[in-house]
Amino acid sequence: MGVTKRMSSGIGSYQKTSILGKSPLELLLLVYNGAIEAFKKAEDAFERDDKDRGKDSLARARKFITHLYATLDTKSGGEVAQRLGQLYVFIIEQIQIASATSDTALCANMREILENVKAGWDGINPADSTRKVEDIANPPLNVPPNHAPALQTEDKTG
Repeated sequence: MGVTKRMSSGIGSYQKTSILGKSPLELLLLVYNGAIEAFKKAEDAFERDDKDRGKDSLARARKFITHLYATLDTKSGGEVAQRLGQLYVFIIEQIQIASATSDTALCANMREILENVKAGWDGINPADSTRKVEDIANPPLNVPPNHAPALQTEDKTG
């Protein structure tokens, strides 16, 4: 086995190990980062009039978005997961258009949408990543009854 092949094999093993130790939230963020990076590369390629490379980058972005769509848990995620699914379908449709037209602005718009969604995921505490989306978005209010604010009324009798 040549040095290059051994190095490539070693890098592949390292990447597998680094992925295996990640939480579901961290893996999700990796997929978002991959899609965002693919859109950036498509933008750059189309700006340089390198249509083949741009289309290749969009094909890569489509794979990331398709993975996000295919791994949605609509049972646990409820309405949020359904809306994300609709967003992913929209982005895949836009990828088709951007690929056919080499539209850098469209690539930038899709990248910005993903960056905004990813920012929401970035705000989730990793310890919360195993909880349902609804539980995180609507935490229970655990205020003991004796700590609830009392209405102040003035005593006008005295």
